Amino acid sequence: MEEIPLWSFPFLNFNNKFLDLFETMLCGLLKIMKKELIAEQVLFLGLFALTLIQPKMTTAETAPSSPIYGPPNYAKLFERPPLDPPLPKVLKMPWECNVEALECTEENVKAAIEVAAANQGVSERLLMCISHNEARFNSYEVSDTNDHGPFQFHVNDPIWFRPYHWTMMDITPWAGHSYYEPLASAEAAAWLIKNGRGNQWTTFDLCT
Repeated sequence: MEEIPLWSFPFLNFNNKFLDLFETMLCGLLKIMKKELIAEQVLFLGLFALTLIQPKMTTAETAPSSPIYGPPNYAKLFERPPLDPPLPKVLKMPWECNVEALECTEENVKAAIEVAAANQGVSERLLMCISHNEARFNSYEVSDTNDHGPFQFHVNDPIWFRPYHWTMMDITPWAGHSYYEPLASAEAAAWLIKNGRGNQWTTFDLCT
C-alpha cells in the first residue's frame, strides 16, 4: 500500500505532543483491518483517532478556532436582528374625542351621558331625552339663540360682574371646560339637574 504522509492533510492541525500516539493508533487500526485502504478511508480513520486523543477542555478554557473542533454555529450566522418592541395601543374611552378636530360623534355623546348619569345619580333616560331634543346628540350644535353643545348651554353676553361670555357650566365643577366636550357637558347637565336647575332647558318638563 502506498504510504500517505500525515502532513498531506494540512487541515489536521493538532499539537505535536499527540503525534506519536496518533501514529500508533492509526497503524494499529490498519493492522487490524489487514487490507489495503484507499486515501479517503485513511483520512476517516485518522479523524476518528484524532477525536479519541483530543484533550478534554474545561469550561474556563476557550475553544480553538480551527474548524476541526466543531461545526460552525449556523444559528448565529442566520440570527436575525431583534425587532423593536411593538408600541402599546392607547385605548380611548368611548366618550373620548378630539373636540378641536371635530371628531366627536353621537356615540361619544351617548357614552358620556351613560357615565355622567351614573356618576351624578340622575336618570340616564332623562339626560338622553334632553340631549336628543335639544341637539340630536350633536356636540357642535349651535342654535339661533346662541346655545351650544349637546346640551345647548346658553352663552350669556358679558355683564358688569362677569366681563366675559359665560354659561351655566361656569357654576358647575366643570367650569372652564368646553361646552362642546361630550363628557364635561353631560356631567355639567347632570349636576345641574341633581341640584334642582333642570328647568333651564325648555324640554326638561317634556322629558320628565
